[in-house]
Amino acid sequence: MPPEGPVWGADPEIAKEAKQLHKLNADVAFSEDGLALEFAARHEAELRYVAAWGHWLQWNGKHWSRERTHKVYDMARNVCRDAVERGGDSKRLLSAKTVAAIEWLAHSDRRHAATSEDWDTDPWLLNTPGGIVDLKTGDLLPHVSGVLVIVGKLLLRLGKIPFD
Repeated sequence: MPPEGPVWGADPEIAKEAKQLHKLNADVAFSEDGLALEFAARHEAELRYVAAWGHWLQWNGKHWSRERTHKVYDMARNVCRDAVERGGDSKRLLSAKTVAAIEWLAHSDRRHAATSEDWDTDPWLLNTPGGIVDLKTGDLLPHVSGVLVIVGKLLLRLGKIPFD
């Protein structure tokens, strides 16, 4: 809120405009788009959405797997709950419509968007529980979420063969 005192209180019109401006700024922060941007910032390292597949994929620390339990929707609900704690309108923010809109808008956020061509691009890399094996050299590489610096692409499959 604008500060109280002689400057704001001297002119009721200025005080009214300042309160309206504050409300407008708060409304933007609590808009569906603003909350979707917050969602993307929170979860950019652990979530990808592939539109061609119609699925979210989640990083579990070792591999990416298809999210099948609506966990992403629940993560959007948490963003809404946090916005209410910061002063947002609970009736609007906690509605299923708002939560669904946040999850839907996050599909297209560049931090989450991936194509089917991004996955498993190097046939010589095998993701195992112990790490990523370079089948050309036999080197064991660490698991990496997001974009692999080494090959510049994402991995999807997790091999079932343990590697020590």
